[in-house]
Amino acid sequence: IVEIEEPDFDQILSLAILSPRQTEVLRLYFQEGQSFGKIAETLSLSRVTVRDYYKRGLQKLKDSPKLKTTIETNRR
Repeated sequence: IVEIEEPDFDQILSLAILSPRQTEVLRLYFQEGQSFGKIAETLSLSRVTVRDYYKRGLQKLKDSPKLKTTIETNRR
């Protein structure tokens, strides 16, 4: 069995070019387990705005060539 070291959340976010709000929304969602409604309340944003930051942030992570390289390197 080969163990793959996954990059930590902060490392992933530092590799992608995310806005501060996208970073904050993704951190609250994934690390804190907060719902869109709770994040909206915490950040004084609408739920729709939180969802948009979430979706755009995830897309930037998926499209980030630096992130893809880091994940591929860690799998070797």
